[in-house]
This record gives sequence, C-alpha cells and structure tokens, in this order.
Amino acid sequence: MLAVIRSRQANASLLYETITNHLICSLLCLESEAILVDTRPRSTLSWPVLQRVKAYTEDHIADDVSLQMLADVAGVSRFHFLRLFQNSMGMTPHAYLTERRMVRACNLLLNTPIPISEVAAECGFGDPSYFAACFRRRYKTSPRDLRR
Repeated sequence: MLAVIRSRQANASLLYETITNHLICSLLCLESEAILVDTRPRSTLSWPVLQRVKAYTEDHIADDVSLQMLADVAGVSRFHFLRLFQNSMGMTPHAYLTERRMVRACNLLLNTPIPISEVAAECGFGDPSYFAACFRRRYKTSPRDLRR
C-alpha cells in the first residue's frame, strides 16, 4: 500500500513539474517574447512534383525503389528530397512506399485468387514471411485471415 501511495506522489510531482514548466514557458512567450516560435511555412514539394513522385512510386511498387531514384524524379538532392517529402506528406518516403505496398496487398488479397507469396512478390516483398509480419503489424491480422 505504501508503494502505491509513493507511486501516486511521484506521478503527482511529475505532473506538477510539467504544468509548472508549461506555465513558465507560456508566460515568457506572452510577456517578454523571450521564446519565439517560427511560424514560417516549411518548404514542401510542389504539387506537380509530388504527383510525379507518387506516380513513380505506384508504377514501381514491386521494384527496389531507392531514395536516390525518387530524388531524381523530383529533381533535387537526396537529403533535400527527404526533407521536402516529409514536410509534404507527413511521413518519410520509405513509410509512404510501405503504406502503398500494404494497400496494394490488401486489394490483391481481397480481389484476386493469387497465392499470398505472389501477392508479396507483386508488392515488393521478397520474403513472404517478412510480408506477413509487416501485414500483421499494420492491419492486426494475417494476410490469410484477411482473405477468408
């Protein structure tokens, strides 16, 4: 019982410290403008370039797509592309590609009778076990259970 009370006190003190720090920061911003927040819009990919990158991704979904390939499509350096893509889409190019592969896999599993190993290959996964693990992590069910 004593451990529970100490745990609650520790949580309460952490909450108190967090609220206090937040209030101090808020007061500094309002009163003295000591903390300035950058409100400038972040750089993003232009709409046509973003659409070109998305189309390339869809056309080459089963291929081994590298960051350099996508940067070449966008016409910028790898590092600049990574920053611009993340600002535009809210996720990294790898996360976007994986997401698109998972969506395609769902469509193939639900609408075609092809074996799961072929679905994995058509969606860019060389190893069906890795595909099943990624699928299970994303959709909380196995490809076989989704198909049923």
